[in-house]
Amino acid sequence: MLKNITTITLLIFTAFVSTARATTPKPVAYINNQPIEAAELKREMLRYRSVIYSEYAATYNLAEVKDFWNKEFKGIKPIDLLRNRALKALTEIKVQQQLLEEQNLWPYKNYGELQTALQQENEQRQQKVQRQEIIYGPVVYTEQVFFDYKFSNALIPLKRYLTGTKIPVTDSLLLNHYTLLRKEGIYSERKTFNNLKKQVQDNYIEREYEKLVAAMVKEARVITIDSYHSLKI
Repeated sequence: MLKNITTITLLIFTAFVSTARATTPKPVAYINNQPIEAAELKREMLRYRSVIYSEYAATYNLAEVKDFWNKEFKGIKPIDLLRNRALKALTEIKVQQQLLEEQNLWPYKNYGELQTALQQENEQRQQKVQRQEIIYGPVVYTEQVFFDYKFSNALIPLKRYLTGTKIPVTDSLLLNHYTLLRKEGIYSERKTFNNLKKQVQDNYIEREYEKLVAAMVKEARVITIDSYHSLKI
């Protein structure tokens, strides 16, 4: 029974992906000249859906609100805020993909290639289940889980490469960062720099990487198409 259920699930998923890729969808936006498809933006909208709802719930009583996403609150609809939040998140992703591509660390040239890889991965996992082989994780990946897994793993060697290039690292810089962390209350005076140098460096690199990404996002050229403003979840 489990095999039948997983097989049917995969067939439905495969049919959905195949249908979606039958024709090249028109982009709803461009980020640094990279076309953004509606499905890709919707993935990020779903990621932030509960976040936006919780923000409104903290201020308003939503128990009796009908059609929440399209209701105006102080002149702003939650769906518009969600869409913009997702676009901002996707901009952060795209500038990082740019860094990954420069080092040949991101194998997908476009969103379609990512979906194809997802479909192939799920087919392979399903075949292993049918052969009663051990697999780790779900039988069928969702796009969000698959993307997050691939993206987070790709960032590890990227940050390693950037260390010493776009992210300068010296003992002087690390000592200053250690002093900053102590002021923030993260480390006490009893923990010396020499004992914490590795942790200090990891934290320093992470913060410098965030600054680098933020600067790239600020310079990113984002263009939305008319269809972007009507995109729903």
